[in-house]
Amino acid sequence: MRNGREGICGGSIAWVNLTYFCPLRCPWCYAVQADDGHFMDRSTLNEILYFLEDFGTHRLMLSGGEPTLHPDFLGMVYLCQHRNFKVMLNTSGLAFADPYFLGRAVDNGLSFVNLSLKGVNGRDFMANTGVDGFWEQRSAVENMSKDKRLTLTINLTLNRYFMSNFDQALDLLREWGVNAVSVDLARPVDGPDPYGGGSIPTEEEAAEFVIDCISKLAGGDMNYIFRLDVPLCRFAKSNVADRIKQLNFMTNCFMRDGNVVVFDPIGQVVPCNILTGNVLGRIGKDFSTAREYDRFLRREDVAQKMKTLLADDSEECSSCPLAYKCCRGCAAFKFHKALDVVVPAI
Repeated sequence: MRNGREGICGGSIAWVNLTYFCPLRCPWCYAVQADDGHFMDRSTLNEILYFLEDFGTHRLMLSGGEPTLHPDFLGMVYLCQHRNFKVMLNTSGLAFADPYFLGRAVDNGLSFVNLSLKGVNGRDFMANTGVDGFWEQRSAVENMSKDKRLTLTINLTLNRYFMSNFDQALDLLREWGVNAVSVDLARPVDGPDPYGGGSIPTEEEAAEFVIDCISKLAGGDMNYIFRLDVPLCRFAKSNVADRIKQLNFMTNCFMRDGNVVVFDPIGQVVPCNILTGNVLGRIGKDFSTAREYDRFLRREDVAQKMKTLLADDSEECSSCPLAYKCCRGCAAFKFHKALDVVVPAI
């Protein structure tokens, strides 16, 4: 770990977006504005892996879009594992309804899956994604739960839909035998929300909801973590304020953590998986080694862009005892133009 700080998964990690293509149209997805027409090629991935070896990072989160739709997905996983990287995956999991495909992915080195739940029943899955995939997702979860070589976590994105169906979602996961869940705040897109603000709660709404639902997880039998890009001062006057230090609760920002590097499908470095339109540079052009990357980040134009994008500290941040685990809020909210639009849940 280069800067001595713990990041989203504890230590340095790289997010590699194999593609932004995805057939699902989830209204809360932060990737809806990204270019969906490109799949990462092996030469680009090789460049990234050589850089990350020099950077001292051996943990990869393959993401997208839907990374399992990459035509060489299994080969990409094998290449990462062959170079001694821990291979993790963000996915809808639909491809793993095929146990043979799942088995080959695990054989090739896949060790951790973060699966995003899309609905608590078939009707809602279709309404939320435009795809009839509920039973495929259920089969995928069952298949992954059977493979003891694989660690599975289910992600609940804290959007208006899951805020309205949180209890049903937990009941469903228990029915499926899931024992680990991650609760993330829905991220705004970079610019006006194309869905009119209908799925993304404000920071205040998210904090109020979390205060009410923490006990449902903290007192249960399921391993959990909250990853909410909400300033922790939102909880200062709540009945959970004194428990935040003990709870599996954190806020995270790739840019503020400083130990997460994110690549898009053509090898460009972006500040995070939300602000994909704010390209910082490109591997092989602006840097190839860790030393060159350090210089690149200090370059005046790059440093200024990062400063502009980061969420600002308030006057109280310097004295806050929770500042060390607080990201000050999601930077992308600064660019979200529809925060005050309140509409009914999906």
